[in-house]
Amino acid sequence: MTVNKQKVQNLNRMRSFTMVLVFIILAFFLHILTKGLFLTERNISNLVRQMATTSILAAGVFFPIVTKNIDMSVGSMMGLLGGICALSQLKWGFGVVGSIAFVVVIGILLGIFQGILIAYADIPAFIATLGGYLAWRGVLYLITGSKAVSVTNQAFVSIGRANLRQELGWALAALVAAGFVVSTLMRQKARIRNGLEPLPKWKTAVRIAASVIISFGIVWYLNRYEGLPIPFLIMLAVVALFGFIAEKTTYGRSVYAIGGSMEAARYSGIPVKRNVMLAFAISGSLAAVASVVLTARINSATPSAGVMGEMDAIAAAVIGGASLSGGVGKVSGVIIGALIMSSIDNGMSLMNVDSSWQYVIKGIVLVGAVFIDVIGNKKSS
Repeated sequence: MTVNKQKVQNLNRMRSFTMVLVFIILAFFLHILTKGLFLTERNISNLVRQMATTSILAAGVFFPIVTKNIDMSVGSMMGLLGGICALSQLKWGFGVVGSIAFVVVIGILLGIFQGILIAYADIPAFIATLGGYLAWRGVLYLITGSKAVSVTNQAFVSIGRANLRQELGWALAALVAAGFVVSTLMRQKARIRNGLEPLPKWKTAVRIAASVIISFGIVWYLNRYEGLPIPFLIMLAVVALFGFIAEKTTYGRSVYAIGGSMEAARYSGIPVKRNVMLAFAISGSLAAVASVVLTARINSATPSAGVMGEMDAIAAAVIGGASLSGGVGKVSGVIIGALIMSSIDNGMSLMNVDSSWQYVIKGIVLVGAVFIDVIGNKKSS
């Protein structure tokens, strides 16, 4: 491992720790300002249900950002796909599975279309996706007549509103904790097998203890209300899957290489254009998943669905560690980013603060996260 790579990893760990600390401080003050409402079991359950949409969107936006691009269209795309999902059930005779598969395919195709414009037609990502931001919102207004489309299928609605039974929640916590323990021990063995110095035993013990405490702690707290919300579980599954893709697959490593240096990636034989296009396809596919979760949660598709969603998603990705300079970040970081952004919305709504101030504060948070990113890049270089 090079000194520079080690330095970047240390900076990323410090940034992650800082963002967790920021959330803890934010939660503490919001709990006081809301007179003890913010950290109640019911509100936290609602909060993780709300943040699921932002996290899923941010996990998709993460891939274009890592390639040193950006996707400004995901909010409008999510709104459009939510409208298609509702109409496909209400008017076009699609069932739950059929409507979900339909919008995921459309989301991938829209992402590929934008990716082709960016990678092969050399249109700047900001312009191409800003065009999508406007176009997809306009198509949503056209197909819905600018009116809300209700969803009546209870099986579909349960995707956004149901909770996992408490005993299944405990079983899931045990499974996740066991997975963390096994993966930690396997990494230790891999380090020894590759001739690297193993982590100190105390550090390994701390990681294992933290994984067990966090897994069971989350389930315990959410079980005190109604159990683990299904959108929260979908979010975790999406982050785990695409985190694996980003960090453990050839494609994922090529994405980081493209963001680090596009010319170097091209000279090393990486198909840069194709992989950039696929990054936008991933963004489109997760916009579709987010649209399903949002439409099911609010029980309808509305013309305003996804408004400013792209800003929340980009902010969550950047706050979570994705660098706008490309080549840096982890998909799992979007969770803490989305948690911070959703907490601001949730807490200020509990205080009945005007929505204008929510935009002001979220803007300050985003600029602060980018400032930290800039400082980190200067130190790593």
